[in-house]
Amino acid sequence: MLRRWRALALLLWAGCASPSPGSTVPAPVAVLDDHGLRVELAAPAQRIASLSPSNTEILHALGCGGRIVLRDRLSDYPPEVRARPATDPFQLSPEHVAGYRPDLVLVSHGDPGRLAALRRTGLVAASFDPRSFAQLAANVRAIGSLCGARGRAEAMVRTLEARLSRVDERVRGLSRIRVFVELDGSDRTRPWTAGPGSFVDELLRRAGAENVAAGLGKPYGTMSAEAVFAARPEVILVASTAALQSRALAALRAAPGWRALDAVRTGRVVTAISPDLLTRPGPRLLEGLEALLTALHPGAGRRAERSPR
Repeated sequence: MLRRWRALALLLWAGCASPSPGSTVPAPVAVLDDHGLRVELAAPAQRIASLSPSNTEILHALGCGGRIVLRDRLSDYPPEVRARPATDPFQLSPEHVAGYRPDLVLVSHGDPGRLAALRRTGLVAASFDPRSFAQLAANVRAIGSLCGARGRAEAMVRTLEARLSRVDERVRGLSRIRVFVELDGSDRTRPWTAGPGSFVDELLRRAGAENVAAGLGKPYGTMSAEAVFAARPEVILVASTAALQSRALAALRAAPGWRALDAVRTGRVVTAISPDLLTRPGPRLLEGLEALLTALHPGAGRRAERSPR
């Protein structure tokens, strides 16, 4: 009799310890970040330190923005994220981040040393800093896996790819326009621009443009004013701060050499596109691409905007 009661007790314990047929147990997650480092979680992240604006925007688009317990100071979209505690990602204290008890830390522009410092504190840290739409799609999938939103990530990627295809179709057959992108024109003799390997460069190409800084040889850097003049850009795109954008055309018309460029004389200086839509590698880049297409090829841009999404 005693043996029978023990057997019954074991069966009851096993039934309580095992998940019921309709329940689910969170599965472990493992992805590779943009440094090729393996990122592992025992279950999807519930407390996230998002220390780059692009990753913050991806998290919100995936429906995981409410899990952000710490952000970087530049993460300002969507507006509700501004209510979260903020830190400076360029003067990062791993101990400070650890105090928020995140089970995942997301950074970009993350050098291996900074990632190692975060990991030495016992944090699970990953760097996602895409330089192309293909890499952005891979990052969306990875972040979706890390926060348990694979379905929404796949839907986002499908939407991204469909919108890219529509833009590509409308650009096909159009003549390419030579464009100079000014990221910072505070030094008019050597303005900062975007070269090959940058997201801005891919946006230009997809919008039917030729980047006159293609010879820069790196994603970002300065270009001499003389080199810009020699390239004779047909359009100048000012992707700088709002304050500089507001007075960009007047400043260019007042600057020796610059005012002689056809783009400046004819007023083909694009200042109406928010820099965030061109330089933050997140879901809003498609808005930036479509706005750029409209600015460079107005007819094609209007057709792209009318297409169903």
